[in-house]
Amino acid sequence: MRTNRTAALHGAQAEILLKLEFFKPLSSVKDRIGLATSMPNRV
Repeated sequence: MRTNRTAALHGAQAEILLKLEFFKPLSSVKDRIGLATSMPNRV
């Protein structure tokens, strides 16, 4: 998904892309690693 209007509204110089997960959120290994590294104090 592209966020062209939101990016332009805030003056972004780069194209911003989002990854949307509807069917199996946090089901891939990469997603779980990313979550674990972004929240190291989570039990």
